Amino acid sequence: MLRIYSLPHGVGDVVPEAIFWRPLHWFTPEMRQDADELDHFYFITYEVGNWLRFDLRIYDGHPAGTTTLYLSLDFGSPADVQHAITRAIEELQVPKPAIAWRRGMAFEYGTLHRNSNDRLREPEARLIALKVASVMPDRTATTEQLIEQAVRLFNPSPLDLEPSRTRERQPQWHQIIRNVISHRTTPNGPFAQGYAVRTDDGLSITDAGIRYLESLGFASA
Repeated sequence: MLRIYSLPHGVGDVVPEAIFWRPLHWFTPEMRQDADELDHFYFITYEVGNWLRFDLRIYDGHPAGTTTLYLSLDFGSPADVQHAITRAIEELQVPKPAIAWRRGMAFEYGTLHRNSNDRLREPEARLIALKVASVMPDRTATTEQLIEQAVRLFNPSPLDLEPSRTRERQPQWHQIIRNVISHRTTPNGPFAQGYAVRTDDGLSITDAGIRYLESLGFASA
């Protein structure tokens, strides 16, 4: 389980270990800000158990819609680093296609290619719907509000922007968000799991849903 760790300046002397094609708002509703010799940045620090502490940061010069994971410069062996990256990805529930780079992968400085398979799928859309509702008044959001606010949490990819097969003049990702509400009996969906209740035109997140998001680190910093 992730915990927010309130270090005033983040982990400290760090090195980038992974980059995700998701904005920092995808991970946290609130963030701190600081500056170092590189630039101004926004960040949040997480802790897993007593062994893993890492920063998620976005510097002013980083590509829009990305977040970088940083570990301490002296974290451990290469095997320790790989284990930490994998654990962080699992705890944060980062979709595999959203991983732009991680330590060990080839990297071309100044170029960051988005995975051609990166698109919004329904499991992530369920998570986004809960995150959006959690910061709305009364923890409730209509379907249209979910769609409107979702773009703060992810940048639609070319696949997401393809025309919907069911709704004229709407992109495909709108339908994926709508499916969260219409597929109310899905066993792994937020309603079946008790994380949300259906409203006339949307959902309200429950206390169980809030606790679930907190376990993923999506909580006030």
